[in-house]
Amino acid sequence: MNESYSPPPNPRKKSKTRSDPSSKPNRPNNTNASSELQNSKLDNEDLKNYRDFLVKADHQASLNYDKAVMTLAGGALGISITFLKDIVPYPLPETKILLYISWISLSVSLASILVSYLFSMASLRKAMRQVDDGTIYSKNGGGVFAGITVGLRILATIGFVTGVVGFVWFALANF
Repeated sequence: MNESYSPPPNPRKKSKTRSDPSSKPNRPNNTNASSELQNSKLDNEDLKNYRDFLVKADHQASLNYDKAVMTLAGGALGISITFLKDIVPYPLPETKILLYISWISLSVSLASILVSYLFSMASLRKAMRQVDDGTIYSKNGGGVFAGITVGLRILATIGFVTGVVGFVWFALANF
């Protein structure tokens, strides 16, 4: 998501002036309650629009992240197989463990991302049911599925980094 969106200004928060260092921010008083209510409605609509933007941006960033990890892990796995086949067909025996660790880690990364998609869908469905039955604020949104999704994404990242480090170490040892 390339567009940027900044939060709406808060009309109730006024900055201190430089001419009077002892001045305090203006606080709304109770004498003009109707204009406060109008400002509150405006603020709420602006904040709702900003929140909607943040939700969309978060969704897009999450989707892009998952795609990037999956693409990079799959690419690294493919490159390592090609490297072994075409460049180092007879690696040093003591370095094979690095290659195996790399392959296992990259495979774990790919599998974690794929399974996280399933748990993410389950989390969204659970959150929709929570909204429908009015328990969204009293329970963790998305239930346990949301936590599992986060854990799987962390595992995918660790697997990817471990796989790349293992492969680079293997490659350097065999050159």
